[in-house]
Amino acid sequence: MEENKRLDKNLQFKELFRNKNFVASWVHSIFYLTASNVIQFVLSLYVLDETGSGVAFASLLSIIIFPRLIFTPIGGVLGDRYNRLQILKIVTFFALVLTLIFLIAIQVLPFSLLIIYIFVILLEIGEIFHRPAYEAILPEIIPKEHLSEAASLRIFQVGITTVLSSAIGGFFYELLGVTRSFIITVALFGLSWVVLFFLKYKSLIKKEKIKIRYFSDLKDSIQVVMNNSFFKNFVFYSSAISLFFTSEYMVTIFIMKSVFNYSGGLIGIYRAIFGIVYVATPLIFAKQIKQYSVRKLLWVLTRLLSIGIGGLGLIIFFGLKDILPLFSVYILIIILDSICVGLMGPLHVALQVFKQTNIPKEYFGRIISIISFANIIAVPLGQFCYGFLIKYTPLYFAYILSTLMIFIISIWGRSAFDGIKSEGGDNKIEV
Repeated sequence: MEENKRLDKNLQFKELFRNKNFVASWVHSIFYLTASNVIQFVLSLYVLDETGSGVAFASLLSIIIFPRLIFTPIGGVLGDRYNRLQILKIVTFFALVLTLIFLIAIQVLPFSLLIIYIFVILLEIGEIFHRPAYEAILPEIIPKEHLSEAASLRIFQVGITTVLSSAIGGFFYELLGVTRSFIITVALFGLSWVVLFFLKYKSLIKKEKIKIRYFSDLKDSIQVVMNNSFFKNFVFYSSAISLFFTSEYMVTIFIMKSVFNYSGGLIGIYRAIFGIVYVATPLIFAKQIKQYSVRKLLWVLTRLLSIGIGGLGLIIFFGLKDILPLFSVYILIIILDSICVGLMGPLHVALQVFKQTNIPKEYFGRIISIISFANIIAVPLGQFCYGFLIKYTPLYFAYILSTLMIFIISIWGRSAFDGIKSEGGDNKIEV
């Protein structure tokens, strides 16, 4: 029986990879994400080497929040009103030309933080337009029965490029220097752009003249969400889960480094395992994910996640009170946090399938943008609030809060999505 299930799962992935449009889009995204992540990591090392300033280093990492806040709603509107494949081609070519111009600039101009900030902001604006167009094109080129596998591969793709980009970027920078590293990223953007011409896609969106008005477009996107209870509940649900899980992860890193005084090597091992588990679980359990309704998966996974975070908080408490030796605490943190992130992978797949099968295509880009917009606000807000908790409450209180809130969200989500189907093409939400 198990052998048959494994063969069936492998067959589903093989059928998906026979879809030439999906393969082209998947390869394009791998090249694009790798180039973007590598270049930002190389730049962060370059700035740190040139300035020796932790403030400059941190500002480079955080400055991208501003273009995200400003342009995210516009990206969603464009993705709903314009040919999505053309958007991908334009954005990728823009990243290619922009990187090439910056490569020339650092050869002929002295080091300038201002130029680097401008480059990073412009590159981030391109990514903002890229994501909703890419997310919205997938349901139109993939049969609905393969959406679960496609979502699993998307999680794997984003996770593996994120995990490996730091290592690849560090390797490039140390051995090749900033100039050659940029030459390689130009080549990666070029390959990403060329691959798009192998994607045969007929846009379902009628051609129209597009007038970008920021406030009216933002208002339009928000109204689409607020006027529909499913959209509104979905945005709140996904951003709330991200807020409480991401904030708990930040607290764990803080405790490991500043309280338990684990070495950088031990924390590096922990983060590597964390990343590997996150990208692997959606692929390992793709068949099992598909066997259950998405509503039930969301309910079960969030309940288990709250239990896992509670267990992690208990281990932290034992470590703080010297009930367990620190090495045992370290091993148990890895085990329990791996379980938690192992639940987050399938949870993100379930959310991906849920939105792809319930959100009408004409609203998809805007809903994706509002979800991104909500996360942009929610995650930093959560980290700020948890930073306050770290300073003024016992450290384990943050885990109690995350446990309770995710448990409450789980109960609320089950009733909020009651009556919403989770599969098939006839369950689109009425707007």
